[in-house]
Amino acid sequence: MIDEVIYEISKTENCRILSIDEIRKIPYLKNKRNVIEIDTDLSSESGYVPVILYLTLENAELPSIYINEDSYETIKFVPHVNQNFSICIVEDESISFFEANLPKISKYFIHKAKEILTIKSSDKETEFKDEFKAYWEIQYNGESTIYEAGVALITNDAPIKCVRFTYNFNFFKFLLYTDSEESSRLFKFLDAKKIKYYEIQPIEVVYDKILPPFDMSFTESIKLLSDEQVSIFRKKINKEGFESVLFFFRNDKHEYYGWLYEELLPKLHPKILKGHKYSNWEKIALPLYKASKVRRISFSNIEKKRLDVRTAGQLIDNDKKVCIIGLGSIGSQLLQLLTKMPFNQYKFVDHDFLKIENIARHQYGFSDINKLKVDIAERYITEKNPFVKVLTFSKSIVKLLSENEFFFENDDFIFIVLGITRYEIYILDYLMKNNITKPVIIIWVEAYLSGGQMIFSHPKDFSKTKELISDFQYRVLDENVYLREGSCQGTYMPYSMEHINLFLTSIFAEIYKIVNRQQDDSMVYTWFGDLDFVKAKNLKLTTFAQNKESFSLFKTKI
Repeated sequence: MIDEVIYEISKTENCRILSIDEIRKIPYLKNKRNVIEIDTDLSSESGYVPVILYLTLENAELPSIYINEDSYETIKFVPHVNQNFSICIVEDESISFFEANLPKISKYFIHKAKEILTIKSSDKETEFKDEFKAYWEIQYNGESTIYEAGVALITNDAPIKCVRFTYNFNFFKFLLYTDSEESSRLFKFLDAKKIKYYEIQPIEVVYDKILPPFDMSFTESIKLLSDEQVSIFRKKINKEGFESVLFFFRNDKHEYYGWLYEELLPKLHPKILKGHKYSNWEKIALPLYKASKVRRISFSNIEKKRLDVRTAGQLIDNDKKVCIIGLGSIGSQLLQLLTKMPFNQYKFVDHDFLKIENIARHQYGFSDINKLKVDIAERYITEKNPFVKVLTFSKSIVKLLSENEFFFENDDFIFIVLGITRYEIYILDYLMKNNITKPVIIIWVEAYLSGGQMIFSHPKDFSKTKELISDFQYRVLDENVYLREGSCQGTYMPYSMEHINLFLTSIFAEIYKIVNRQQDDSMVYTWFGDLDFVKAKNLKLTTFAQNKESFSLFKTKI
């Protein structure tokens, strides 16, 4: 295909195919196999400028365009040119194309690359403003690596604080934050993970430079500070060292950037010291250091608004609270699905420990054996999203409700995943007695997951729901089936992990409607499992289940 591509390009450009040896001499292309060199001209405000471009072709990939390093030196800096000299032509690399169209695509990409490289000076400011993050993180003139070393959680107008992690937290060194419920939860998570940190002084500065380069010497950076900030900086570094201060600024996109002064290298030679002990502030002004560069930092904004838009494309209303009673094999797998929904508070009720015989069909594994199920679930939730509030209760639900008539007061949805009818009735009686108007979802399964059941009950139908489960008419099996391992304490209901997943995924869309208030009627949902397997086990189906299709979902109003 490279022959067809170069034939098309050669109609308008001077080009040739580079040899493997030539490719290996170009550091940013040495891993490429097919490279075409294009010797062309750019029109500029002062005339034509000669440049060399490279077009690379890789199997199943769109072509990539690079600019020769020496060519870039004569025109830099240009928006959309990356640190590896690649030119950003398209943002969506998942674009589908036919290989036969590669010659015309390649020719078009060269045209677009030349357009980008000839952006008028008057337009560059807007382009660079949009691309500020990319150019802030570029290494200039042999600097140390610039990296996204911080996270920012600024949720209100309170004073901005900063902590530095003693050891990197997932590659992050700093946290900028304001006091809030979200930051409190994050610190609770950090403390639970035994992640060490300490407070340092953040100083917010005004930084309005838009055009690169953004490398700064110590002297240049200090000129950006007010007299008051210089005084604070001087006192802090002399008393506590360079690691005690971080400078930051923000832009109108709620992006945060900053810099710090790292340990001064090389160390001062005794001949320079001449018996004098220099303060850190004095050291900065020494000829040896004043041209040294600050270490620039980018902060990743973890504020909910930003993450919502970055994922869903819009703000998500997650002001919903859920209570889950029962975290066994069904409850723990259900939780995995519920975390995909917009809940900001989870309440877990289960008094049991995870046992080794549970793990084959439980969400959690060997590392969690002999731990309370509620504690395991809390860790699972907070590791995924530390900003979610989690309440845990390692008691019997009967005992909890006997002690607290307001137990469900702050919950929006109540999931009962116990599979024990007397407890389901007890909870419904409690809700009716205390006039609690929270919708209830009851879920359980039958042996071999021949059937999976879900009842959704509006508060007005609690009495009907109680009658329904007391004499349930939608069973799949006409008998209760339990297996026994050892003593009477070893009885269990057989069903596999794969059938749990089939059942829960089949009702997930219905749960979605319930949580999003799109289900107006109280309903019964019966999922039919592998009925051929059930018949092969010589188990008797109910009249209701006769002639039903395997893996289908039946729905009816209560």
